[in-house]
Amino acid sequence: GGGAPPPPPPPPGGGPPPPPGAGPPPPPGAMKAVQAPLPPGREELKDIKLRKLPWKKIPLGKINNTVWAMFKDNSVDIDVPLIIEYFQERKDEKKDEKKKKKERKQVLDLKRANHVGLMLAMLKGKTYKQIRKGIIDLDESIFTEDVLRAFAKLTPQKTDIELLKPFAALPEEQKAGLGDADQFFLEIMDIPRLENRVRAFLFKKTFTTQISELKEMVVDAAAAIKNVSSNFKLAKLLEIILNLGNFLNYKTYAGNAFGFNIDGLLKLRDTKSTKQPDYTVLHYLAQYITENRGKLLGFVEDLEDISKGNNDFITAINGLQAELKAGMATLLGELEVFSANPDPNDPFVGKMEAFAGKAKEEMKALLDDIAALNKAHSHMNTWFIVDKDIDIIDIMCKFRVQFSDALEENKRREEMETKQAKKKKRVVIKKRTTKTRTRRKMPPGGKGAMSKVAMDDGEDGEDGGDAAPSNPAPKKKIVRKKVVRRKVVRKVEKADD
Repeated sequence: GGGAPPPPPPPPGGGPPPPPGAGPPPPPGAMKAVQAPLPPGREELKDIKLRKLPWKKIPLGKINNTVWAMFKDNSVDIDVPLIIEYFQERKDEKKDEKKKKKERKQVLDLKRANHVGLMLAMLKGKTYKQIRKGIIDLDESIFTEDVLRAFAKLTPQKTDIELLKPFAALPEEQKAGLGDADQFFLEIMDIPRLENRVRAFLFKKTFTTQISELKEMVVDAAAAIKNVSSNFKLAKLLEIILNLGNFLNYKTYAGNAFGFNIDGLLKLRDTKSTKQPDYTVLHYLAQYITENRGKLLGFVEDLEDISKGNNDFITAINGLQAELKAGMATLLGELEVFSANPDPNDPFVGKMEAFAGKAKEEMKALLDDIAALNKAHSHMNTWFIVDKDIDIIDIMCKFRVQFSDALEENKRREEMETKQAKKKKRVVIKKRTTKTRTRRKMPPGGKGAMSKVAMDDGEDGEDGGDAAPSNPAPKKKIVRKKVVRRKVVRKVEKADD
């Protein structure tokens, strides 16, 4: 009564049902794992690591009716000792060394430690103690500008010092078990005011180059701004464009203008000819200037080197000025601190004080020039009535290129039109010449008249008629015949006498 229910009947065409409690049948393909072709003996050598063959394998289910189906039940004997001799993985001493290095204790954050490691790689060949001495002595022969810039961002911070303090008193042998960045920070983290010291050092290292480059930039920018602001040819060109625009915009909302936004210069080529779409107002302007105001074309050459007065260039100048001011402020601040607490073993004050005096004088003259430049830039924007975010120099550079292109396109168009006119003239002359030759060859009456002349010629030869044909060519023959006849008549008359 309480036994298990009888098993269900087998499905039609199926085998006997599984015995009670045996569970569901295994999925298809799981009854027996199919072994891929494999040379014998590999199982015994499973602990030997061999080089891998880089291929993309094809699964069993895809090999039916392919060449690979022929091999699935076969194994090939290979020269196992030889393949092991040549393809067994070797122990690499360098890899072992790297592994040992990785096993060293790393105290600092891994990302920060990596950045410090990259900086140390730039000081290849220098020990941590040599680097420390170079920082204290402000030795410019050891540190390049790039190294100092990286160093200024990677000096030990409070959190780094707190992490490394427990290791500071360890013997050198135990410190060697730490990471490179950890060891380096342990060597330098007790240098007083290290970050500001490095920044002051960087300022001194780069000052001469930076001030020279900035002076040159200021000169170039000032020349570009002056060129645009006071260029007479450019001003006259704007006057012509204003008149041209008012002519085109007559009796419209945009007409009767007393000036226009300077970026309108770049829109002249947007107004296209109704006759020839590739001919624009800009092409007309270029043609008009070329034919009527040729001297104004000089503005193209005048504005050739003005790009260094654009907004980005002025922004870069002011950015470098800010860096100089910040560097000088850091230097003067450190000098004040070190002077208040002098250390006879620290050469910082002695080396930096003399440099700071000369640098301040040189900077003052440059900062005055930059102030004058910013004033001139502002005046230029006011002169052309543009907002400070509108880059008038950039617009002028682009317009100059567009105008030059229009000049070249006009020139090519003119050359093409000249060629076409000459070709047309040759065709007309050729047609006229052909007509003239045809008229000379044909009699006044055309082909019918020519046939009549030929007939008259034949009659004249028979009865000696004196009628002269209209065609010039046969006329000569008839005249000769007349001469002959006259001679014969004269001879007859003499005989009668």
